[in-house]
Amino acid sequence: MMEKILPLIERMYIFLEDGNWNKANEYCERILDLSPKNTDAYIGKLMIDYKINQISNFENRSEEHTSELQSPVPI
Repeated sequence: MMEKILPLIERMYIFLEDGNWNKANEYCERILDLSPKNTDAYIGKLMIDYKINQISNFENRSEEHTSELQSPVPI
């Protein structure tokens, strides 16, 4: 099964890098049809939602949001 999914994951990341959000989402859905718990596909969907085209940019954005959550709330 994994040998069928890996090429789809690779293509999904290529589409993400190119900013081809519709095609990336199509491949996310194809991956999830074959493997409903596939984390790469869900990460891809998050990247599409935030229009992030590289995983390193996703990690940086995640750190920004984490630091926002940890800052004190003014009273």
